[in-house]
Amino acid sequence: CDGTAVEDCAGECGGTAVEDVCGECDGPGADVMCDDGSYVCDESQCSEPGDDPFTFNQSTQFAFYFVFSAYDCGGDYLEAGEDWIGVYNGDVCVGGSVWPGGPVDIPAYGDDGESYSAGYLMSGDLPTFKIYDASEDMYYDATPNENFPFEHLGYNNNILRMDAGIVQNIMLDQGANLVSFYILPEDNSVEDVMEPLSGNISAVLSGGAAAQYLDGWGWIGSLISLEYEEGYWLIMSDADELTLEGCDSPMLSLVYDLNIGANLISYPDPGSTELSFAIPDDVESLFLAVLSEGGAAMNTDDGWIGSLTSFSGGSGYWVIVEEALSFSYNSDGLGRTEINTYIETLPIGSEFNVIQSSQQAFYFIEKVQLIDDDIENGDWLLSYNGDVLTGIRQWQDVSIDVPAMGYSELDINTEGYFLGGDAPIFKLLKNTTGELIKLSGIIPEWSTNGFYMINELVEVKS
Repeated sequence: CDGTAVEDCAGECGGTAVEDVCGECDGPGADVMCDDGSYVCDESQCSEPGDDPFTFNQSTQFAFYFVFSAYDCGGDYLEAGEDWIGVYNGDVCVGGSVWPGGPVDIPAYGDDGESYSAGYLMSGDLPTFKIYDASEDMYYDATPNENFPFEHLGYNNNILRMDAGIVQNIMLDQGANLVSFYILPEDNSVEDVMEPLSGNISAVLSGGAAAQYLDGWGWIGSLISLEYEEGYWLIMSDADELTLEGCDSPMLSLVYDLNIGANLISYPDPGSTELSFAIPDDVESLFLAVLSEGGAAMNTDDGWIGSLTSFSGGSGYWVIVEEALSFSYNSDGLGRTEINTYIETLPIGSEFNVIQSSQQAFYFIEKVQLIDDDIENGDWLLSYNGDVLTGIRQWQDVSIDVPAMGYSELDINTEGYFLGGDAPIFKLLKNTTGELIKLSGIIPEWSTNGFYMINELVEVKS
């Protein structure tokens, strides 16, 4: 150069070539797009989005769902590179992808017959979705503006908008249902929350208050509003479903102040957690028993026994404690632990159906002695008040809780069930022969929310 011109990056005097942001002479600049929508010079410079919050396996059966826009529970656009969208078949995650800041193709995997894809989508199944909000470390149900059945190699599944929220669906049976709420509307009055069940619900009962619906009067009683900490009995004329939606839920922040004796409380998370994990170690020894709708667990020196193995979202629980205490459920991994559930099969025939009552007790049977036979896995233990069947539980070679339903003035379906001071009769129904065998033993009198240990029942000679 002659001193008046400047050499550019290409060595040309007076040239116009310049280094781009990536240090390349006359280069295109940062032209590598990361998952979060930003542009960098090299893929290695992309920031890591963090661990995938949705765990799933790839399968040879797959489809793609294209989501064009997605919003968190507050109505704000998802954070690129931080928030995720997952695809589910029931409770099984079958796909997912980080939100890149714009339209994204989310894989959804199907069941191809191999063990790694068990429970995955089948042709015609309608998937559900969840949004993981990284800033809140929260999982939300996600509602698409339109959904599409799964088909292998499907790609024309265009979802224009997806919104995060908390949805609680409560399936209700005829009779008494023990429930709790992890989402409530701003107007949490009994009248407003129960309005979708109008004409089919007769009462709502908490541990210390009640509301009854009477034609011409509406809702009467001291129970005015519903709270997150409480469990409730809903007394239904017929089976029904209650759906609640929202964003604000206290979930893990609830503190429960328990009185000595029985307390009717909630479980604040949509998932499930084993009893021994959910209850903090420093107070677990003070919990004598936990009673659910038709199931129970007793705290013994050998751990928890009974058919109730976990707390589940949407259910209510009577917890029996030996002294007053305050506690919060353990929050680490709450609702995400693997559960060992008690599963039973009821005998064929409507004569073995038992209508659930809000008044119930449980008798834990350790051993059954028969004259010429043995109790076998699959047999059933039944409780009776006179000739009225009040409970049934299948024997699975461990101490088990047999329910015994009591009479409630608010539910005509409980006519003939136990009153305080009554003592149940127990019988054994053989699975293989259908033989019904009367049993005897030292049997405590019935009282509501009672839980009793019976060391042995023996066959009564005919």
